[in-house]
Amino acid sequence: MLDRDGLLVDANPSAMRILGLSESSIGRDLLGGGRARSRPSVAPEFREAIGSLIPRDLRIDSGQGARSYRVESSNLARGTLVVVTDQTEFRDLLARIETLAMKDELTGLPNRRSFLAEGAASLRAPAGEASPSRRP
Repeated sequence: MLDRDGLLVDANPSAMRILGLSESSIGRDLLGGGRARSRPSVAPEFREAIGSLIPRDLRIDSGQGARSYRVESSNLARGTLVVVTDQTEFRDLLARIETLAMKDELTGLPNRRSFLAEGAASLRAPAGEASPSRRP
């Protein structure tokens, strides 16, 4: 939760971890536009997303691998409510499901669904042009 000046008023421990903040961040300017004299303490990607009223999907690469986040902000009478959701596991599972839907788990070979999708793509492609999955 940010006040009208962009100062951090409160955050749960998970949000603090995701944003790379500590307890000493309470009262600090997170966006860089408030009256506080402290420098913004949040990564630029998060700052831009927090300042926007349009939900943003972010992919942040760190030393521990890439993470996917959804950042949503809502302006309220007393400040801004920011919700940051770690969607990394969801996106990884979705990719795994898509792979399982198109390939045999045991052999790794394309399955019937993959064959039918490839055939449909070939029929839609102009004559003499390779289907999308066969292009170099």
